[in-house]
Amino acid sequence: MHIPITIKRYLGFSLIVFLCSACTNVFEYKENKWKYITRSTAGNPKTVYVDENRVTRKGDSVQVWTKMVFQDLEAIPFESKEGTAVLMTKRMDTSVSYDCVRKTSTLMSYQLYDKNDKFIYNQWLNHPQVENIERGSVDEEMYLYICVAQRKETANKN
Repeated sequence: MHIPITIKRYLGFSLIVFLCSACTNVFEYKENKWKYITRSTAGNPKTVYVDENRVTRKGDSVQVWTKMVFQDLEAIPFESKEGTAVLMTKRMDTSVSYDCVRKTSTLMSYQLYDKNDKFIYNQWLNHPQVENIERGSVDEEMYLYICVAQRKETANKN
């Protein structure tokens, strides 16, 4: 059987890519490793978790992936082409950046899930707002874990 040279090159290249990725695992997917942080009882109670496999520290800035599970459905506003609308959400995953020196947090993006834990919406914020961390808030609990407790754990390991 005669195989054209371009197909041979393609198959050879595909084999090399497969072997290299199997050796170095450049496309490795990390499973979520959710750690319970706190439970809020104000308003619609929620439980908050941090994905320990998605904590990225750069100097005094730490970016984390969080999960908030609401006791009851929560109305989350979002921007659409028609204007502001609301989605009823049971779970909200967020990407948040913390400045450990300035004690601020910045919501970067979020994903919403319905009462059956089915994905319904996500958004990257074009102009995220920096917010001061308030005493006694869920955000402060997150800050204490991300900026204080984790830094101590890292120092103790070294």
